[in-house]
Amino acid sequence: MKKTKASLGGALTTILIFTAIGVLGMAFAGFYTGEWLYFVAGGLFAISGVSGVFVVRALRATIEKNK
Repeated sequence: MKKTKASLGGALTTILIFTAIGVLGMAFAGFYTGEWLYFVAGGLFAISGVSGVFVVRALRATIEKNK
């Protein structure tokens, strides 16, 4: 089970890093262009990142329960 924990931790790290890149990129684009849809896209990136965190935590709990 150690490999599963490491791979779930890696998945969580990847989700958080790319969510942060997406949110920051969209915020920068929104400020640069003045277009409000970039801010909407940044918000959607943030929502998807938070959802991904909950999915990984639920998967980890399910794996731990089924040990």
